[in-house]
Amino acid sequence: MAAPTIARWVGYDPRVLSLMEPALRRQVGAIGRWCLLPCCMLGASAAVGTWMTQKSLFGAVALGVIATGFVFNLFRVVIAGGGAALHFDEGRVQRWAPRLAPLVVFGLIAAAAAQPVHLLVVKPALDPQIERHRAELLERHDESLKRLEGYYASTSYVPAAAAAYRAQVAECEFVSERIALLWDVPEPAFLFTLGFAWIALMPLVLAHTFYLRALRNYELLRWRLDRQRVSDEEVRTQRRVSEALSPWSTAERWSFAARLVPSAEEQRGG
Repeated sequence: MAAPTIARWVGYDPRVLSLMEPALRRQVGAIGRWCLLPCCMLGASAAVGTWMTQKSLFGAVALGVIATGFVFNLFRVVIAGGGAALHFDEGRVQRWAPRLAPLVVFGLIAAAAAQPVHLLVVKPALDPQIERHRAELLERHDESLKRLEGYYASTSYVPAAAAAYRAQVAECEFVSERIALLWDVPEPAFLFTLGFAWIALMPLVLAHTFYLRALRNYELLRWRLDRQRVSDEEVRTQRRVSEALSPWSTAERWSFAARLVPSAEEQRGG
């Protein structure tokens, strides 16, 4: 049966997926589908943050797409680059579990990505305080200009700079000030960040819990295929070397000192 398309996209080997039981293959496919959710969430967060700081629609869309692709490829690195190592024995592969390091790294990224989204959600509640902060800055600026008016009466630099400053203050979203206000009451901010990170980590959480049996089955099948491929390559290499040395009667018979894949007799003896 064909392997789930999204599962192949995120790095699962289609050869291995095609050998799995349908129920277990569907669970691995579900992990692949769950990976799309954090990709979209973190991409949207990057777009919101760019829009709030730069006011550029093109920049927001571009950075959102880049962030989505970056997170998607992080999942591919974790899935395709992780798993049970070839030198493990079969018993260790059957006890295999995903590492906690990706969970921690993705958790930190998700916690940071939660802040722009939370700012967007609570923007109407923070706007009055931001407007007061904006008015205070302009008021202080005007007072400073009055004190310096006598010193710069003969130049047009100060009025031009003052106008540019007022325009920047009028357009600024004061993102850092908003984050500070957001965490003035830490409980709601913490709960929102925790919820956002939990949803973003869902594919990794499922891999550690409900879908662990399916992943162990996937890793065991992949390990067996890879070990068999190594064994086949070893046999072919031995044959080529023997053929290359056969014209010389003094050549000793070729054999490998170490074998990655035990022979049937060795397995029965073990």
